[in-house]
Amino acid sequence: MFDIGLLTVSAVSVLSLFTVSLLVGEEVVIDDIEVTRQLEWNGFTSDVVTRQLTDSLREISVTAGSQVAALKVDETEIEKGIGAFDDYFQLSELINGTRSIFGLIPFHIDGEITETREEALFYARVYTPEQPEPLFEVEVNGDTNDIRQLMHSAALDLLGQMDPYLVAIYHRRLEEAAKEYDFPQTKIFAKRFLETKPVEEHFLIYGLLGRAHMIRAERDSALSSVQQQDEYEAAINYLNAALLQRPDFLFPLVNLGIINAERGDAAAAEKYFAAAVNVDPNYLETRIAWGDLLTKQDRDLDVLYQYVAAVELEPDDAELRDKLARSYLRVGMREAAREQWLSALQISPLTTAYLENARSLDPSEIMPAGENDNCVQSPALAC
Repeated sequence: MFDIGLLTVSAVSVLSLFTVSLLVGEEVVIDDIEVTRQLEWNGFTSDVVTRQLTDSLREISVTAGSQVAALKVDETEIEKGIGAFDDYFQLSELINGTRSIFGLIPFHIDGEITETREEALFYARVYTPEQPEPLFEVEVNGDTNDIRQLMHSAALDLLGQMDPYLVAIYHRRLEEAAKEYDFPQTKIFAKRFLETKPVEEHFLIYGLLGRAHMIRAERDSALSSVQQQDEYEAAINYLNAALLQRPDFLFPLVNLGIINAERGDAAAAEKYFAAAVNVDPNYLETRIAWGDLLTKQDRDLDVLYQYVAAVELEPDDAELRDKLARSYLRVGMREAAREQWLSALQISPLTTAYLENARSLDPSEIMPAGENDNCVQSPALAC
């Protein structure tokens, strides 16, 4: 259990607790971070600094969040967790404090900021219900004029020890956006996860590393054709390792389908796409990738099945409706194609190609204002 001095909180201090729900199911309670009088004079009160830390934890968790979908996390619970960052009602805080006292929240953080001249030092202690001593401690140095960045660095350090998988995902997304295709920070936290977490959870990192190698094979223009194939092979090995531990892990199934499609093995790609749909029929990327593969094979009726499913999942995506329209047209369903282009035009009114394609199918129904009293009533069509 926690140290009794930490758990025996007064009614006032209970109301100062902040709760952070991580997307992989962990929860964290943060006491108000103590600050120096000088920082308070500069506007960085204990509440402000604590809120900055929770905001940083939220930003990291939400950035990584879409990559946790395959873990079947209840989206309702995710929304509740994210909403907790903005929930300051006393009843909610009192409940969170009570849960902490009874050991129902895995991590509890307290800490303080001190300063010397232009340098600030944030010192935090992390507890769990199982032991009275801190599980670990974190020290982060930063500029006293940039406390927000100090809190962000602290959040990364804290999460890097509490949940290195979450931080590995976060860095993978940042490094992908920055075109750092060797993924240095991702690999550091992936290694930490493999060294500290139970073997039965390693499928998470195998899937993540497989995805990283796949991205490099697809996007790193500096690779030779031989190096590209080596990256694909590394990706396949990691993804297969993930599936050996967790056969229903969605992301490796989808990624193996995409890799096989890229390498020209349509039969293998379809096998993985079918397995992915069986795990989660509502995962959009599977439907799109499978539909794209079938389009290349001129299997027009099968294409329709996947693109219809994709549009149902993401009805406000004009490009998906364009793909579905073209698929309808290839099987002779002209009216259905026209309807999809009109819907795409409502979503993206400046895309003249959608208007032109719709007009080409039935010019009598789509005319400039005043030329046809029965024109489709759409601002995008100038009716």
